[in-house]
Amino acid sequence: MREPAIVIVGGGVAGLRTAEALRSRGFSGELLGVSAEPHYPYARPPLSKVALYSIDGSGVPLSTTADVRWQRGVTATSLDVTGGYVELDDDRLVAFDAAVLATGVRARRLPGRVPGMELRTVEDAERLRTVRTARQVTW
Repeated sequence: MREPAIVIVGGGVAGLRTAEALRSRGFSGELLGVSAEPHYPYARPPLSKVALYSIDGSGVPLSTTADVRWQRGVTATSLDVTGGYVELDDDRLVAFDAAVLATGVRARRLPGRVPGMELRTVEDAERLRTVRTARQVTW
């Protein structure tokens, strides 16, 4: 009999903490994380403190011992609970025995904001750091 597989849709802190909670409660089956971002899970709040000044393309990675196999840079496009699979945007089907949706939230867009000045992802921090460097802005 094969070990059960759990798919965690969401590559942020919630997805990673879900994996850790499953492991700490004795789950020994396969954990597969699906993340639209190309990076391993990273801490978002420190982006404004760390990544704007020195960034290596990985953000502020979160360490874990949860043993998750990550599918990065792909988006889950549909979930078939009855059939037990998630379809990814590259047309692959990922079978599961249980699924967790931990997709997080999007930053609110405020009226009057300057386009392109959001700080939500590693790529946002890289873009803002480039603007800061090009304009020699001191923060």
